[in-house]
Amino acid sequence: MKDADKNRERLVRRACRTLIKQGHPVALEAFGFGPPELELESLTIETPIVNFGDSLGFTAGLRSMSDKPQSLVIDYLVHFRKASGRLVGKVFKWTSFTLAPGQVHMLERSHPIRPITTRRYYTGLQGLSLRINGRDFGYAEFELDVPLLNVAGDR
Repeated sequence: MKDADKNRERLVRRACRTLIKQGHPVALEAFGFGPPELELESLTIETPIVNFGDSLGFTAGLRSMSDKPQSLVIDYLVHFRKASGRLVGKVFKWTSFTLAPGQVHMLERSHPIRPITTRRYYTGLQGLSLRINGRDFGYAEFELDVPLLNVAGDR
């Protein structure tokens, strides 16, 4: 990636998207994302009960514990309940930015939970966590209320 033009960097970044979402250290390092030196000050669910079709709102507060600026790539995982009752995390891209030494950065997001053809939703406790530069931070729960019609896959 050294001295790569913008087109090459964009192409390689797109090709490495899955590796970055998985937290692959070599892929992250290639784009300048080292191990994060930060503290998760808060991970707050703004909508503790989400009705199917509405959005999950959440906020996060990060504090840099580094003495130099650090580049961060932030994804979030929604841990969806499966038919078996176990939770399985699905990674969603969020943002990337540079965090100055000692800086506190607040983030806010809304994630729609609506019918899609590749996922069935189940009522009950679900979870949310952050993945920052390949490392997982925090965990918060929310309740998802799904009508019986959608559990059966009728969309």
